[in-house]
Amino acid sequence: MHNLFYRLTNVDDYAFWVVVLMILAAFALLRSMTQSTVLALVYTPALAVGALAANYLYRINYIELSSNHDANVVVASALGVILALMIMLVATRIAIFMHDRKNREHQPLLLPPRDHNRA
Repeated sequence: MHNLFYRLTNVDDYAFWVVVLMILAAFALLRSMTQSTVLALVYTPALAVGALAANYLYRINYIELSSNHDANVVVASALGVILALMIMLVATRIAIFMHDRKNREHQPLLLPPRDHNRA
C-alpha cells in the first residue's frame, strides 16, 4: 500500500499543481451544482486519486497524445477526474437506490381516509 501511494504521488511540480487546480475547480463546480459542501468534500479525495492514477497510468504505459509533456499531464489529469467523477456518481446512485429500497420495505401500511358523510 505504501508503494502504491508513493507511485501515485511521485509526480513533478507541474503535475501536482495541475491536479490541485483541477480538484479545486471540480470542488467548486460540485458544490455549486449540488448545493452540498459535504458531498463535494466527500468526492474530492476520489477525484484527486483519479487524477493521480491517470497520470501514473499515462507515465508507465508511455501514452502520449501530444509531443508536449505539459499537455499530456493536463489531458491525463482531466480524464482521471472525469472517470473518477463518473465512478463516484454511479456509487452515489447505487447508495441512494439501496437506501430508498430499504426504506420502502419498512413503510407502514396506510389506510384510506374515512368518509364521514356516509350513513
